[in-house]
Amino acid sequence: MAEAPPSAPRSLRSRTLRSGGLVITQMMAQLGLRLVSNLIMTRLLVPEAFGLIAFVSTLIVGFSLFSDIGLQKNIIREKDGDTPKFLRVAWVIKMLRGLLIALCVALAALGIGVFGTAWSAPGTVYSDPVLPWLLLVSALFPLLQGMEATTKELAMRRLEMGRITAVEITAQIITIFFMVGFAWLSPTVWALLAGMLIGQSVRSLSSHLFYPGPRMGFEWDLQIFLRIWHYGKWLLGSSVFTFFAQHADRLILAGLLNSTTFGLYAIARIWVDAGRQIIGRLSSQVGFSSVGEVVRYRP
Repeated sequence: MAEAPPSAPRSLRSRTLRSGGLVITQMMAQLGLRLVSNLIMTRLLVPEAFGLIAFVSTLIVGFSLFSDIGLQKNIIREKDGDTPKFLRVAWVIKMLRGLLIALCVALAALGIGVFGTAWSAPGTVYSDPVLPWLLLVSALFPLLQGMEATTKELAMRRLEMGRITAVEITAQIITIFFMVGFAWLSPTVWALLAGMLIGQSVRSLSSHLFYPGPRMGFEWDLQIFLRIWHYGKWLLGSSVFTFFAQHADRLILAGLLNSTTFGLYAIARIWVDAGRQIIGRLSSQVGFSSVGEVVRYRP
């Protein structure tokens, strides 16, 4: 008979249902908070600001998906994915990936700064003189994201979604507080970027303080890296197609629409994407973790 999971006092079914309920609660709370923040921020900022920050977010998501080798999925599926050594090696890879994404964002800022006005019509997002500087500062976001401890993925592996829900909602509340404060003092797109960076800083710091698991540290093992790469390389193609299917419209429309129209489009897309995000969270954070436990202990 297969060995029972070491940290599973309740049945997989009950933990899956509870985790799914927490994910839905988290998403509903975040959507409610987002609605409140949008109602406030749309009165403090012009639509162009939302278009610029949507474009910045799209580029960061794109580079993230182009470098996605499935660290979260590896930690969940591997039998030794919960060991300190595996988690620390994965954390080093995570930080290196964050550095790579940051460099790509910085290069994109340079490219748009040099060629943006020549390749796009006046008044579009690409020709906005603020965009290159906004992108350059936003390179801090993937660096902060890469610093998140892999104990967060360990919590997903164990279907311990309570802490993740608490951290995510707290981070969003802090983000809104600072974002509104910055926008009140200086109603520009920089208020939105400041909120993004502060929110990610809270998530990264919380991952080291509030999630149970080993302390992070620099550790390397070539065999663990090769195992992660062997599985993750098959995800790269899927991630590229996912990006173009879900985000390519923003890259194209940013060069065709004026900044105001693109900003209104970006605001509308937030709510259009809400349902897909709920299903995606349930699938990646709960569904994959549940199936992973079955594979590990009852193959």
